[in-house]
Amino acid sequence: MKRGKRRLTQTQKWTVNTRKMRGVIKKTIDRKDGLSLNQMAKQLNISRKSVQMTVKNELGLRSYRLLSGQILDDHAKQNWKEKRKKLREFFKVRRIEDAL
Repeated sequence: MKRGKRRLTQTQKWTVNTRKMRGVIKKTIDRKDGLSLNQMAKQLNISRKSVQMTVKNELGLRSYRLLSGQILDDHAKQNWKEKRKKLREFFKVRRIEDAL
């Protein structure tokens, strides 16, 4: 058998977890261009699981999605509680005829 590169059989696949690929993924994340890991995998033409495992195991990062929502201050919370009480009173009925 010759030394050097060996041919891959049908069941073996090329690995994408190389130093170069880890560097590309890290640079893409550091750029903060808003790409999800799935979009990054499409651009790099590799499986999304490979990107996810590289980010988790090799780079030591955790993926997450930023959630946006309103932050209620004390005045808004009080206003919300009052409106909630009014709604409860409005929909509180004793008999079905009262609701209709």
